Order: sequence, then structure tokens, then C-alpha cells
Amino acid sequence: MEPLEKAVLSADLIILASPVYVYHASGQMMSFLDHFGTWWMIHRPRPEMSRKQAVAISTAAGGGMKSTVKDMADSLEMWGISKVYRLGIGVQAARPDEIPDRIKKSIHRKTDKLAERIRENAGKQGCNRRAKMWFYLMRMAHKHFAPMEPDYGYWEERGWHGKKRPWK
Repeated sequence: MEPLEKAVLSADLIILASPVYVYHASGQMMSFLDHFGTWWMIHRPRPEMSRKQAVAISTAAGGGMKSTVKDMADSLEMWGISKVYRLGIGVQAARPDEIPDRIKKSIHRKTDKLAERIRENAGKQGCNRRAKMWFYLMRMAHKHFAPMEPDYGYWEERGWHGKKRPWK
């Protein structure tokens, strides 16, 4: 996991992609996301993530892109990434060379527009609303319930039980 962790932390833009497997991300992608579950805002968030953008991409011959992209985007958002983009495309084909030209043109249009949005938001820092909400709920939980380690100690070391936040 160490090489993957280093790659994610050093990237400005994280791109996760998965085909649709029974209306969800592949087992390999879900395993990857599960390994990084401790980075969620409710556990031991990484402040570096608030300076990143991410894209969750899925394709399928039929349907299921929305739920597949959601699987990946949920984790990316809970990592505290400031901007998470979603792109699900139904290609109506089993192989790349069978994708109809009209769909290829649509893919190019959508990805060009997405690339422009990513460029516009490059360098911005912050945390998405959903992760912020969970951060504040967990801060309150840490104050009112028995400490649960190792998360409590991680927060305590960083001063997050007070006024400090991981995204500033």
C-alpha cells in the first residue's frame, strides 16, 4: 500500500476509474477504497487532500454508471478532497472499437469540458461540504463520548478538538 499512498499524496489530481460490475465498482476498486478507509474525515483525515481534485469515471455497455461512480466519489469526498467530479458514460458497446462515433464525440465533448473545469479550479484549497459536516460531527462526538483509539489520539495530536481544521 505504501507506493499507492505516496502516489495519491503526491498527486494534484486523482483519477479513479472502474467498469460497472453488477451496478457497482469492481472488487479491485472497492478493495483499494477500503484500504484507504482510515483517511475518511471521521477517522484520520489527511490535510493534504484538501488541496486536491479528483475524478471518478465509469463506463458500461448498458447501465449502472451512476452507482459505480458514486462508489468512488463517496470515498474521494470523505477523504476531504475539495472538488470531486463524476463522469459516467454508457458506450453501448462491448469493445472500444465498437463504440459508435456519436458516443465517441460525446465522450470528447464531456472530457474537454471536464478538463476545463479542472484547470479553472487548480490550486484552490478547501474541503467539500459533506466532509466538513462529518468533521464537525466527529469533533462533537470526540468531546462527548469515550475516546476511541487510534482516531482520538490522531485528532488530539493535530489540535482538531479545538478550533484547528485539517483543510486550513
